[in-house]
Order: sequence, then C-alpha cells, then structure tokens
Amino acid sequence: MANRGKSDEGEGAAKVAPNVLREEIRALVYGGRLDDYPDETRAAAIRAFESWGAANWPECLDQHAFMAAVYAHESAISRRSWEEKTQREMDEWSKRFDEAFDTLVALMMQGPRTPEEWGFPVRDDYLMAALNLAGFEVPIIDTDEYFREMTRIERGFDASRLTIVHALNHYRKQLHADLAPRQLLKKPRDKDAVRAHFVVELSRFTKLPVSVIAGLTSSMLKVEVDERVIRRLAK
Repeated sequence: MANRGKSDEGEGAAKVAPNVLREEIRALVYGGRLDDYPDETRAAAIRAFESWGAANWPECLDQHAFMAAVYAHESAISRRSWEEKTQREMDEWSKRFDEAFDTLVALMMQGPRTPEEWGFPVRDDYLMAALNLAGFEVPIIDTDEYFREMTRIERGFDASRLTIVHALNHYRKQLHADLAPRQLLKKPRDKDAVRAHFVVELSRFTKLPVSVIAGLTSSMLKVEVDERVIRRLAK
C-alpha cells in the first residue's frame, strides 16, 4: 500500500508540469501498481484518472496524493462493523473483550490440559499444512514418514516454549494497537458514511484542496458532492 504520511508540499519544492504528472499517474494506474487492490478500487482509480485531461490535471495531484486517494477508497468500501461503532461502543467492546480474555486464560489454566502441557499452539495436520503452504517440503500425508516428521517438527516448535497464551496475548496487544485511532466519523452509521470515510481519510493524509477532493470523491465513488460538504468533513 501507499505511504500514507502527509504530502511534502514545501514552498521550495520543484513543480512538475500537469501533463508530466498525468503521465506518471497513467503508468501507475495501467502499469500493474494497483493489482493488489480490489477490482472496485482499480476501476475507481481509472475513473479518477480519466476525469481530468492533460490540460487541466491538478498540479497538486501527484503520485503520492493519487495513491492516498486509492487507499482511502479501498478503506471506505471495506468498512467493517468496527467502523460503524461510536467511541462509546468501541470502549465498551474493549472492556468486554479484556474481561472475556482474562476469563478464558484463567479457565485454560484450570483445565485438564494447561497451555504449557499442550505446547506450541498449532499442531498436528494444521501445523504441517501451514508449513506446506509456506513452501517447506512435507511428506505425503498419513504415511509413516509424515508422522515421524510431524513429531520431529512439533518437538522443535515445543522447544520455543511458546503457548496459546503467548499467541492470544500477541493478538490482544495488536488489537489494543488497532484501538488507538479514535472514532473516525461523527455519524459512523449514516447512509453517506462511505463518502464521509473517503473524504476524512483523504484529508488526513494529503493537503489536497477542497476542489480536488471533491473531484476525486465524485469520480471514484460515483456520487455528486458539494464542496461545502467536503469542507465540513475535512475539518
């Protein structure tokens, strides 16, 4: 994905001719750089590119800003139920998750087989399948050689002394990092939340003027948008 820091538009930066910028974006759009993005986002990028000709291509719409728009589009159309929560609902979820997490770990410690006794959290065919997908050579399943190799590999992973509790704590730590961004939209369940999400994200990561953000919003999301709406959302 694109580097999503603020655009470097310092006063001393050399300006690039609009027609040159457009050709750079053409290479980006049609040269395979967007292959990892959803089809809907790639189509939106093409619409955005085609919406301005060489003569009126915005001088501020360089590769960085265009990729920020591509990212903002992907983020907006991929909104999960999490993005639809208010901050209060996020905080309540976090509290309930931590309570349930602590309860689960406590129950595991009191169960018939503790996490330490179980050993490395992924075992048996699941571990062998993961290694096979990662490119390691794995014997044919259900053969003596397969089970011997499985036992050898499990012993090796068990030597790390990593348990399911370590894996769960790693998961919780990452979730807490993901919780750091606060509620993005004032009305996360509004009917125009996708449009608002796109505008807010694009405004966060670029210094594009309102008119260009409005143009990108209209072309990429196929909606009519008033510049007053952009100003309100971009505050």
